[in-house]
Amino acid sequence: CWDIMFSANVFKSLSLATRTTYRFRTLRFLSSNFVNTDTYTHGHAEAVVRQHKARTVYNSAAYLIPKLKKGLTVLDVGCGPGSISAGFAEIVGETGKVFATDCSADILDEARISTAAYDNVTVENADVYELPYDNHSFDVAHAHQVLQHLTDPVRAMREMKRVVKPGGVVACRDADYSTMLGSPDLEFIKRWNEIY
Repeated sequence: CWDIMFSANVFKSLSLATRTTYRFRTLRFLSSNFVNTDTYTHGHAEAVVRQHKARTVYNSAAYLIPKLKKGLTVLDVGCGPGSISAGFAEIVGETGKVFATDCSADILDEARISTAAYDNVTVENADVYELPYDNHSFDVAHAHQVLQHLTDPVRAMREMKRVVKPGGVVACRDADYSTMLGSPDLEFIKRWNEIY
């Protein structure tokens, strides 16, 4: 069992891999002992949605493009306004399928608009902890900037893995603000990071 009350100086001296492992174990401990309290802090204000619409497969999931091909079935978890989902739909083509999901029903209308040109996209409300799909339904499960908003990211990734076919891909691109460093070292950035 890991000690939750880890000294900040000791923590900073650990390798990035060890710190990441510690964070996930701590999150797993906390989430298994308390009620799930996931909160999407950004909300869906116009400025936020506009910024999220600028995300594409090419600027936000380029690492995944070599794994994508015509005919694949892709799950896009936390799709937001659907701009990345639309790119997946284009790449997998008419013989492929994309399921764009988000737990926030209010953003799904934006996703439907973004993906309207593609007949191979289904936009649905879904909880990443309890995906409404059978085991081994997808070739790829993708999440962009989702894990940071979850109290139990490991559970979410396990659920994504459950719905991916053997040999398929679970792809997550995310940020860990607590390990980010900036230069120059500005006090207001440090303060933002503490608050966030």
